[in-house]
This record gives sequence, structure tokens and C-alpha cells, in this order.
Amino acid sequence: MSSLEEFQQIHVCTQNTLYELVVINRCGDVHVRGGRYFPEWTEARFAGCTAGGSFLKRLAINLGLQMEFECDRRRIVTSPVRTIALLQKSPTAS
Repeated sequence: MSSLEEFQQIHVCTQNTLYELVVINRCGDVHVRGGRYFPEWTEARFAGCTAGGSFLKRLAINLGLQMEFECDRRRIVTSPVRTIALLQKSPTAS
């Protein structure tokens, strides 16, 4: 995530859900939509990917690992990542 430009769009398909992300900055701030926690575009902090427990690969999306977001003081962990697609940059997340 830290190597992506602002407004880069990413589609991440997990075992259960398609997540759409738009990078706001290289610190992990994103707009995200997908799954039951993000039915509409929502501002969140992307923490990284985890295999469970205390392991966290900060600001990275990796196949087979679970994405971890922070939103409204909650930690949201997805099912394992199956595919990652970078899309063309978008001027907005709407």
C-alpha cells in the first residue's frame, strides 16, 4: 500500500467478499466498500495483512492472508485474500 499512489483503485477478492479500495494516502487511509461492514464507501485505516494472532504485515496485501482494517475504533478482519487487481486511478471514491 505504501508504494501506491493516491487515488489508486484496488479490487481485492477474499474467500467471501469483493472489496473495493481507493488509496487516500500512503499511511493506510482508504475508502473501502464491500462485505457486511462496508456496504457503502467508508473511510478506514488499512493496517495490513495478518495470518492471525499478533503477526501483521503492515500496509501490505498478500494472497492467503486476511486484510485488517481499523474503522470507528473497531478492528475488522476479512477472510483470506484470493485475488488482487490494481485498476486505473480514480479522481474520487464515489
